[in-house]
Amino acid sequence: MPAPQRVRLLMMLLAVTAMLAALWGGLLRIGWHWPLLLRPLPLAHGPLMISGFLGTLLSLERAVALQRRWAYAGPLCCGLGGLLLATGAGFLGPVLLMVGSGVVVAIFASILHQHLSLFTTTMAIGALAWLVGNLLWLF
Repeated sequence: MPAPQRVRLLMMLLAVTAMLAALWGGLLRIGWHWPLLLRPLPLAHGPLMISGFLGTLLSLERAVALQRRWAYAGPLCCGLGGLLLATGAGFLGPVLLMVGSGVVVAIFASILHQHLSLFTTTMAIGALAWLVGNLLWLF
C-alpha cells in the first residue's frame, strides 16, 4: 500500500475510533448500564461525534480533493484531538480539535479561491461556524 493511502487509512481509523467512543459515551448518557471504560466519554459525546468523527472524516475528504499536503493537518489534528479527548488527556485534545477546524477553514478559503459557487460558499460558512463553535467550547 502506498504511503498516502496508509496515512489516509490511519486518519480513517482515528475517525472510527472517535465515532465508537462517542457512541459508547452517548449510550452511557441515555442510561445504558455499560462499563465506564474512560471517565470523560459521557461528557465528551458531542465534541467526539462532531469534531472527532465528522471533523476528521469531512476534513480528510476535503484534503484529498484539494490535493495539498498541508491540508492533511486538518484531519490529523481532528483525529488526534478526538483520541486525546476520549482518553481525558487534558487540554491538548480540545486545542487540537480547534486547530483542525481552523485548517478546514483554510482549506475552504483555498477551495473558494479556485471555485467560487453557492455550494462551496455554504460549506465554507459551515466550516467557519464549526471553528467558532470550537473556540467558544475551548474558552
